[in-house]
Amino acid sequence: MIIAILAAGLSERFGSFKPLATFKGKSLIEHGIDALPSKYPQYIIVGHKRELLESCLKGKSIKPLFNPEYEKGILYSVLTALKKARDENEDLLITLGDLPFITLENYQALIQEFIGRPLFSSFEGQIGPPAIIPLASIKSYLDNVGDNLEGLIPLKTYFKDCDHYPMAAAGKDIDNASDWS
Repeated sequence: MIIAILAAGLSERFGSFKPLATFKGKSLIEHGIDALPSKYPQYIIVGHKRELLESCLKGKSIKPLFNPEYEKGILYSVLTALKKARDENEDLLITLGDLPFITLENYQALIQEFIGRPLFSSFEGQIGPPAIIPLASIKSYLDNVGDNLEGLIPLKTYFKDCDHYPMAAAGKDIDNASDWS
């Protein structure tokens, strides 16, 4: 298994560069990275303000992975993570860089529940990241998408037959100033 944390976006709704916004004494991305299980290879998908974000990662074991199409939206960052997992021949735990309430224990519990089928966190009647996508499902998705990148499908739509793991903290992402509490 590899882990990918998405942090390539433009932060348009937030108003400033969200990954480096301070929350409870640390940047949002530091909260996200610090909660990841260290026994798995970790990647951060970068794009907007790539150099600035990469400079903040010095001394950390997480490796940056550039999404050259970050301006087209989050699905292109997801695609970057999926291709990395396929190339590494590994399952993928995919998460977002703006989920500061998720803990190491949350990730460990999610991994414990993984039985080789797509597994999404569930919260407030919805599903979403963090999610674990098995290698076979990654290959199926990428084979279906092919070169039709304009037809990318969100993972939770593509993998309708998936397992769910209740994780209230997954529903508390930071999109704007009102989300801080």
